[in-house]
Amino acid sequence: MKRKYLQALCIVTSVVLLGCNSNTKSSVSSTQKNISSENTTIEVFADYPYYDSAEDLVDAANLILCGKVTKISKESIDISSKPISDSEDTGSQDACIYTYLVYDVDISNIYKGEYSEDTIKVKQLDTIDAADIVENSDYLFTLQTYPDCYPSLLNVEQSVFKLNKAKSDGNKKKSVKFKKVETDSTSEKQITLDDVMNILD
Repeated sequence: MKRKYLQALCIVTSVVLLGCNSNTKSSVSSTQKNISSENTTIEVFADYPYYDSAEDLVDAANLILCGKVTKISKESIDISSKPISDSEDTGSQDACIYTYLVYDVDISNIYKGEYSEDTIKVKQLDTIDAADIVENSDYLFTLQTYPDCYPSLLNVEQSVFKLNKAKSDGNKKKSVKFKKVETDSTSEKQITLDDVMNILD
């Protein structure tokens, strides 16, 4: 009696599981059709380091510069590391591609680090909380450089300062003077341009 009951229970369980399995396949394929037939939006959130002081921010950056943003574009950039040779690994590697906002910047002054060109491309992830950077405006950027990619902002709240350009005194030199800083930072400890410049001077 127990044996027949156990066999009947196994048969019923198998039928139920097979029925669930066929429903799952059907709903998955209809979901895939919906995704492929409509435009989708993927939101990207990023965690950045937070700095308690201007000194910490300046120490973390290996390139600090002022410049004017002349162009803003979006680029899909693969940030995965280079593949390891087959002797060390299988050679397979997943691409790690993200959409970045890329800023063309005419450099007016470099405070820390080295860069030999007059213009530079700076990137930040295209996220909903990305730093608000606009064309034809001057900024102080604190950046991290990479050997095979554009430099990146250290974070979105403390790494870029919008500057109001002071009136030129008639010189047509490349040196630029700046005055008041405008920030929209909501961070706990607001680091100001004066704080950063006191460390750099």
